[in-house]
Amino acid sequence: MNQDIDPLDRAITLREFLVYQLRNDYSRKVSDKPETGNNNGGNGGGSDMDARVTALEKAIPDIEKRFVGVEMRLHSIEVNMTHMAANMATKADLANLASKDDLNEFIRASGKDMQDLAVSFHKAINDQTWKFIAVAGVLAGLAFTAARFIQ
Repeated sequence: MNQDIDPLDRAITLREFLVYQLRNDYSRKVSDKPETGNNNGGNGGGSDMDARVTALEKAIPDIEKRFVGVEMRLHSIEVNMTHMAANMATKADLANLASKDDLNEFIRASGKDMQDLAVSFHKAINDQTWKFIAVAGVLAGLAFTAARFIQ
């Protein structure tokens, strides 16, 4: 594999990407490591690096299985989002809804209607009260007049 090409610039497999990353990490560690003259594989160099690469290559099938699981979950999320988007309101739907000013005007109008209703209710009760007093007065007058003539 060419070291000058960034693996993200082309389609690669997960295994190629991991090997590429390990080689870059190894070359960075080797270049940062001071020359001691003793290369016994301490802290990620030499044969220890080969063992790490081998262990990673053994783990790749499990990583690929997990990656497939993540892809499946992402696909189901995408499908769910597509269904949700179909049921969401559009700008045209929102334009048809009442605005805050419309609602405030409706509340004011409803309040005025309620006041008018209350006024008419009180007026009706007042009228009925005076009619009751008038009828009661007439009946009381009749009762006293009848009582005077009956004696």
